[in-house]
Amino acid sequence: MKILHFSKYDRKGGAALAAFSSVSAQREAGADALLYVGSRERDDAFVHGPEGLAKRRSFVNFVVERLPFRLARHSRFDTRSLGLAGLDTPAIAAALGADIVMLHNIDGLVRIADLARFHCPIVWRTHDMWAMCGTEHYVADSAPFRTVDLAAIPTRLSRNAFRRKRRAYAAVPSLTVCAPSDWLRDEMAASALLGSRRAVTIPNGIDTQAFALIERGEARRRLGLPEGPPLVLFGSAGGADDPRKGFDLLVAAIRAAAPALGAIGAELIAFGGGAIEPLPLPVHDLGRISDQQTLRALYAAADVAVVPSRLENLSLTVLESLACGTPVIAFSIGGMPDMIAPGANGWLVPPFDTDRLGDALAAGLAASRADPDMTARCRASVEGRFDRASEAAAMLALFDELVSGRGTG
Repeated sequence: MKILHFSKYDRKGGAALAAFSSVSAQREAGADALLYVGSRERDDAFVHGPEGLAKRRSFVNFVVERLPFRLARHSRFDTRSLGLAGLDTPAIAAALGADIVMLHNIDGLVRIADLARFHCPIVWRTHDMWAMCGTEHYVADSAPFRTVDLAAIPTRLSRNAFRRKRRAYAAVPSLTVCAPSDWLRDEMAASALLGSRRAVTIPNGIDTQAFALIERGEARRRLGLPEGPPLVLFGSAGGADDPRKGFDLLVAAIRAAAPALGAIGAELIAFGGGAIEPLPLPVHDLGRISDQQTLRALYAAADVAVVPSRLENLSLTVLESLACGTPVIAFSIGGMPDMIAPGANGWLVPPFDTDRLGDALAAGLAASRADPDMTARCRASVEGRFDRASEAAAMLALFDELVSGRGTG
């Protein structure tokens, strides 16, 4: 069985990293898995991408997909895509002899109208909500996309994209939705576009060898961080500027809990970039970080990590932090309850109660230091459920079922 994954990128962004990790894990499990990307940065032999004129066309496709929203001056964090542009990916799949196709983030790479031209089962790894929406990749209110009442969809471009997806999906004989979190699986299953399709949950797997325990003092020394004070960690690819990641909510929480945090001498570590406004506690702004060794040390150096996202599927930041033994505080949204067991490996706060988040920060810092078993519980909560081998085994079982005809999409 030859498995062909399609992903817009192989390195840029969390979805691309998850796609590359998924393919790598399947190959480690003995599967014949390949990754085809629209913009290739890696030189691994199993990663393919367009060359020559096709490479230039791919770049233009990426621009076309989001051009109307750039012209309308949407925030760069308000991700929207048309679903119109792409390469001839069905021909690519046929040339590579694919028995099953897995889609990741594909805007600008795979045209929605081309889905029916794949002559094999399709599994869509939904890293965000785009498959069930019109142009939007995330929506706070999914109600308009649970109904066939197109008037409820807010913009003409989104309504048109929704219609195109509805026509395209109707022509696809085998399409299975594979969500990383129960929340996103349920959203897909309740949507007007995908509600009739099979939807399953297979969590993202991370490399638990790359993200592993380091003694806290050693991690701090590596990074030049102070060894004494309690440290709170915040980080994301978009840093403090991405509204979906909720740094402004963290700021409000820190200000609400300033007396308690100040009393214990708490400090904040931030990575990912963006503007960090003045806060009532010391801040260590480390900017953009991408290498795994530094990230591992960062997670291990913190007493708690905080992920105050407004919308989140299955956060790699949460999983990586837990794998490094650091508990996580988050709002109880999206896939957070899939990963965080309150009191065992972190704390969940009602969305979007910044006073309660501030209380959880102070209490979590104290509990993390007082509970000698917290680090081991955090690590154990990832091993066996959220590691790459577990993800690969579940994926390969699904692929075998679909290719053999025992499963339906």
